[in-house]
Amino acid sequence: MHPIRSHITAGRRRIAFESLRQNRQSLLRAKFAMKATDPHCRPPATFNRWFAGWRTPPSRRTAAFAALAVGLAALALAGVLILTEALPDHIGPFATVLATGLLATVGLFGLWRGWIVGAPANEPMLTWPPSQATPKESKPDGEADPGVGTLEQVKDQNWELVQILERYRELLDHHRDVIYRVDSEGRITFANDTFLTVFGLRRGDIEGSPFEPKITARGTPLESAPGTPSDGADAAPLDGDILVETAQGPRWFDWETIPIYGGGHDAQQIVGRDVTERKAAEKLLADARQQAESANAAKSKFLATMSHEIRTPLNGILGMTGLLGATPLTPEQKTYSRAIATSGQSLLALINDILDFSKIEAGHLDIVNGPVDLTAIVQDVVELLAPKAHDKGLEIAWRIAPDVPQRVITDDQRVRQVLLNLAGNAVKFTDTGGVVIDIERDGGDMLHLSVTDTGPGLSDTERAIIFQEFEQGDGSLARQHGGTGLGLTISQKVAHALGGWIRVESDVGKGATFTVDIPIRVSKDNVVRCHKPLLGQRVLIASDTVVEAAVLRALATDFGGAADIARGDSDFTTIAEVFHPTILIADADLVAPVDSKAPDRFAGLEFNRKISLIKPGEKKRVEALSARGFQSYLVRPVRPDSFWRVVTGKDAPDYAASHDDDELAVVSGQSLRILLAEDNDINALLAQTLLTRSGHSVTLVKNGEDAVRALANPKDTPFDLILMDVHMPGKDGLAATRDIRALPHGGAVPIIALTANAFPEDRRACQAAGMNDHLTKPLEPRALARMIERWCAPTEPAG
Repeated sequence: MHPIRSHITAGRRRIAFESLRQNRQSLLRAKFAMKATDPHCRPPATFNRWFAGWRTPPSRRTAAFAALAVGLAALALAGVLILTEALPDHIGPFATVLATGLLATVGLFGLWRGWIVGAPANEPMLTWPPSQATPKESKPDGEADPGVGTLEQVKDQNWELVQILERYRELLDHHRDVIYRVDSEGRITFANDTFLTVFGLRRGDIEGSPFEPKITARGTPLESAPGTPSDGADAAPLDGDILVETAQGPRWFDWETIPIYGGGHDAQQIVGRDVTERKAAEKLLADARQQAESANAAKSKFLATMSHEIRTPLNGILGMTGLLGATPLTPEQKTYSRAIATSGQSLLALINDILDFSKIEAGHLDIVNGPVDLTAIVQDVVELLAPKAHDKGLEIAWRIAPDVPQRVITDDQRVRQVLLNLAGNAVKFTDTGGVVIDIERDGGDMLHLSVTDTGPGLSDTERAIIFQEFEQGDGSLARQHGGTGLGLTISQKVAHALGGWIRVESDVGKGATFTVDIPIRVSKDNVVRCHKPLLGQRVLIASDTVVEAAVLRALATDFGGAADIARGDSDFTTIAEVFHPTILIADADLVAPVDSKAPDRFAGLEFNRKISLIKPGEKKRVEALSARGFQSYLVRPVRPDSFWRVVTGKDAPDYAASHDDDELAVVSGQSLRILLAEDNDINALLAQTLLTRSGHSVTLVKNGEDAVRALANPKDTPFDLILMDVHMPGKDGLAATRDIRALPHGGAVPIIALTANAFPEDRRACQAAGMNDHLTKPLEPRALARMIERWCAPTEPAG
């Protein structure tokens, strides 16, 4: 039982004792009303009960033994006098009779005093064990027997209560908590020894006197510092953590004030536990947390600053390398140029991984859900990785199942990040074969994004550690691939933040499949796909590729057609006679090698439509393929929407989407007036060169004030597009954008942010300032082209 509850119980017993003492006189009168013939007054069953342990109150034992001693003394005196003949012969017998009578009288009186009167009929004088005592009997009408209870019983109870009170007082005095009681006037009625020691007081001086500890502070050390007590602190009750003055100095106590039942209107018991050490530990933890938060904020600021400072020169390195590669170079110079570009991209990937991981560890992983075009995300990822895959001789393809909504509600940046990480790893670790990105739906609200490669695969040990920080499948010194080992860790954490997870299936030597499972909601503006445009068509895919041919067959099946694959060494005539294809999709290398006069393998075969597959940069082969009867072509990697448009003949192939590596034009056939606000000379030269090569007119300014001044003409907006650097001296890009939007005609021109910080909060800051979109440095020509196409409507060429 809690010590406070024990004190309350002891108090109640003391009150019961006081009530018994007040009825003492009535109990004395009640004993004379008892009769010797009362059936309730009976001796013990056997004499052995007298010797069963002598567990009787002191008053009963005293009365019984006193009577026995007096009787024996009288008998002994009479016997001595007779034996010594001290009495005359005629007096001796009389003395014997007198002594015997006296003995009998005194003995009977003692027994009556200590046994019959001193104990009720249902409670023998001596009991062993106590549980064998007969319970009290009551009258049939339920009223108490007036003969039950005597003064001796009251004394026995008083003795027992005194013993109990002494024990509880010892417990309270030796308790480590401060415990004291006050009456309704605030005067102390009880205080334990700990109270006296803590406050340096004496019992005789404090009992009956008012007492209130001197309060220095309340609450936690962070809420109220010592020496600055809150208003009305002394008048408030002692409850909770309070710093008070003691004989040992200021000490923290956890106080609790409890009302005492039956002790008066405002009688209270106050208990205080010394928690000074706990409060000191809490303050140390609070200080450590504050220091950690300050260090984390400093680290985030440092990372943001270093991100900008590192990306700025890196932007110049990669941008200028790209411009250099577009100039006439010797084969050796092109090799060096590509090496510089590859090293710069690797450095950029390391920076991105470290920044992403640091933000995640700091708990700044924000999820911003909105309408997302899944097709655009996968297409961007594939087109970004396609050049690297083709340089390694790898195939890369993608497919979205027909039942997958085109627009869903999720975080597009995070989905893009995870998909780019997984597909980038697949291209990095695969040397032969290819990579496939497959998007499916489980029939409900769960989306499955799978990345399958034909790489070396993973062992059981590697699968167990692959998602751990700074771990790679091959961690030996002889490993072939570098990196931080953070890509999969970041992807897993991002997937968890999206409400999903990543799982891997792999066997050594058989490649690997990483699947991201995330929940989605269908957007209200979802575009309904045309599920069966190839219904009734039979498609023959002639290709030696492993990955791309399988994806093309899956696409044809998804769109309602039947499909089959034929390799280069197949007998196409036999296949045509068995399969009866209506559409042919043939690899250009199978039709005829480049600049070759070889006969057409498909000559004499009848098809409703013949389509060739070419690689990026092979548009010069289109004319030769057209001469062999091919009506159109598809550029690898094949887009699903381009696939069904070209195969069904509903649209011509898009030449602008051919992904030519040597094509740096931003927007062909358009001449735009562009304002470029950039303070870094190298970045400004890169952007200006990319834009002017496409025939655009570029005006360059160095800071935000000049950018606002360039649009100060209230009559007309002199620019079609503004590329605004975020970090500039004087007035930064955000402030300049707000000033431009405040102009009467400033809301019409699109403003694109140029920033080295790619964090979500940076993008949100740009949007809040009024910018339409953002481009992350280093500038990538194709990304710049897509951005201009998105925000600038076609205009008539300047002339």
